[in-house]
Amino acid sequence: RALDLLGHFESIKGIGLTLADKYETVLRQFGRELEEVKRVYQSEKEDPSIGRNLPPLAGRIVWARQLFARIEGPMSVFQTACPELLQ
Repeated sequence: RALDLLGHFESIKGIGLTLADKYETVLRQFGRELEEVKRVYQSEKEDPSIGRNLPPLAGRIVWARQLFARIEGPMSVFQTACPELLQ
């Protein structure tokens, strides 16, 4: 959500906002989110919580894809908006 807001402010032309420090703050928050995803993966990888209507294998695939989506979405925004912070 914070990345969406920063993107909106970045799209406003002519106001001269410098958002690099804000992206850095959001990147730190994203680091905490990565730690949470890692913790969830480590604790549930043997027996992940899956949907009631899914077969076990399909449920595990959906679970893994959901964890990946939590990482991939914000990471792609960081890569396009401020790649210098990721180096």
